[in-house]
Parts: sequence; C-alpha cells; structure tokens
Amino acid sequence: MFGVYDTNDVAVGVCGLTSISPLNQTGEFSLYIDPFHRRKGYAKAALLALLDIGYMQMNLNRIWGETFSFNPASRLFESIGMKNEGTLRASYFKEGQFVDSIIYAMLRDEYVSRYRFSSRIAYNQYRYPSDIDPSAC
Repeated sequence: MFGVYDTNDVAVGVCGLTSISPLNQTGEFSLYIDPFHRRKGYAKAALLALLDIGYMQMNLNRIWGETFSFNPASRLFESIGMKNEGTLRASYFKEGQFVDSIIYAMLRDEYVSRYRFSSRIAYNQYRYPSDIDPSAC
C-alpha cells in the first residue's frame, strides 16, 4: 500500500496492488481518496502510478479493479483506457439492497502503447506511509 499526498505533504488517500498472482501475472488495484480531496486529480495520478509499478516493475500482464455500478469513478477508469469487463449482478448488499459491481481491467500492452513514452509519473506524491513497512507488503 502507498499513501497519496498533496503538494503540502498531507495524506489525501491510499492505494495499492493486492491479490497478486505471479503465475497468472495479475493484480487487483485498490484506491481510496478522501471525499474532501476528490476531483483534484489525485485518483488518476495514483492509479497511473500503480499501473506503471505493476506493469514495469512487477511484470504484471493484467491489472483489474471492482467498483459499485453507481460509482462515478467508473468514468475515470474508462478515461485512462481501462475496459469494462462486465457486471457482477447483485454482488453486494449495501444500505438495505443488493447492488451490482463492475470489473475494470487493463492489459500491459494497452498501458505501454498509451502511457509508457509519455511524461513520467510524479512518484514523490505516492509513498509508503511511515507506519507501514514496505518489505511486509
């Protein structure tokens, strides 16, 4: 897990790669930005940094994530080139009702062709929080 920080070094969220399968070369992204700091570009920058780490350093081939069908972040995932791979119907019980979730994913080739030779990602905003030992992740 990595902390996401603003330009004043204030933590605004957390992100990471989980469910990593070296055999299948896959991983699931996890991303949370504090509601007060949303719509400021942190989620996009953090997700692109995760993708870069996953594909270029960890040799993953597919990175995926799941979100509620009503989550506005779906637009972000699609805007950076992730594909909607399908809907899991009534997959969660939330606030008294069943809700659908959507799986989004990107393959390494898609990432490389779209981002690898563009401007470098600002890694200084994404680092391990001081209370997490990176070797334990």
